[in-house]
Amino acid sequence: QAQRDFFGAHTYRRVDRPGTFHTTWSGDRSEVEA
Repeated sequence: QAQRDFFGAHTYRRVDRPGTFHTTWSGDRSEVEA
């Protein structure tokens, strides 16, 4: 679960709310629902 640590390190938590996470840092919404 490296993704959880990677995404959790940002200012949003995708594991908490399936909608609070946004790939604004990447500019690509490829992993907006990974």
